[in-house]
Amino acid sequence: MTHCESMSLIEFQQRFPDDEACENYLFEARWPNGFHCPKCGHDYFYFHSSYGLLQCTNSNCRHQTSLTAETIMRKTRTPLYKWLWAIFLYSRDKRGISATTLRKQIGVSHWGAWTMLQKIRKTMVSKDSRHMLDSLIEIDDAFIGHGGKRGRGTKKAKVVVSASITEGGKPQFAQMDVVSDHSQASFLSHVQKSVVNGGKIKTDGFKGYNKLSDSAYTLR
Repeated sequence: MTHCESMSLIEFQQRFPDDEACENYLFEARWPNGFHCPKCGHDYFYFHSSYGLLQCTNSNCRHQTSLTAETIMRKTRTPLYKWLWAIFLYSRDKRGISATTLRKQIGVSHWGAWTMLQKIRKTMVSKDSRHMLDSLIEIDDAFIGHGGKRGRGTKKAKVVVSASITEGGKPQFAQMDVVSDHSQASFLSHVQKSVVNGGKIKTDGFKGYNKLSDSAYTLR
């Protein structure tokens, strides 16, 4: 569900009022160019709505494909509209919605709500870890720990953070790594995992970032 954070509760309810609307959304999301049987390539199918299965109509094949296969809703017994509501509510609450609150909101058991949230969080973390920052990137280092020397040279845990910035100067996405030191190699390794080639990077001028300009990045 793209841009669901900007949707109101009423807009979401109007778009996903029941399982049929959710099934149509999932179908279009998975097969934007139309369904083709993964086994024989045939493009005609029969949909078993009771089981969420698309069955190939090729008499020599009859392969069945689950609408929720390879998703967090795989083999679920919870109605799809409750799953989409859970994802929607999770994405709207920046503090993190609890299983108790979700249980009350969508009418599932506490265990069901907890399991759904675990799957949603795991998927979100996996998605975020693969996100590559682009456009203008700001990079800086920080130190985590209590007491002791401050600043570079401290024995506290060293963290480097990169964040993509909007034209208005607001952060959009961020990537963070714990690094062993403040060497150019450490910073370059972080950037190569987090920023697209050719990205424009803004730093505080620390010499540890100098090697970035020798690679596929532009320093500002």
